[in-house]
Amino acid sequence: TFISGLFNNTPYYFAFTSYNSEGAESAFSDEKSMTPTDKMPPPTPKNLKAAASGSSVTLSWDANKNDDTAGYKVYYGTSSGVYGQSQDVGQATSVTITDLTAGNNYYFAVSAVDGYNNESGKATTTPVSL
Repeated sequence: TFISGLFNNTPYYFAFTSYNSEGAESAFSDEKSMTPTDKMPPPTPKNLKAAASGSSVTLSWDANKNDDTAGYKVYYGTSSGVYGQSQDVGQATSVTITDLTAGNNYYFAVSAVDGYNNESGKATTTPVSL
């Protein structure tokens, strides 16, 4: 049975009974407790941009217009979709990644994270050459 209208981080207690065809009710089952939590990730950040300067890349993106977004996580690496490094940047919507190696292509992605540690999909950039 699905029960709607419950609040996150609020404990609820349940016990069940059953009825036979004549309407007689059984004793209550053992009580079970449950505390619902949010499982829905925030939206993926939009409008991710990357600008290289020397051995650094500055990333910027639009802030989510969503109350669930607690912060952002930046990923980067030298292979498409394989990010060897990550950095939590809090609620900042721009970050400069420093000490990158000249001559390499870098791939960047940003995700949003909510207070329940649900993570959005990743917004990605085209490769950035240094």
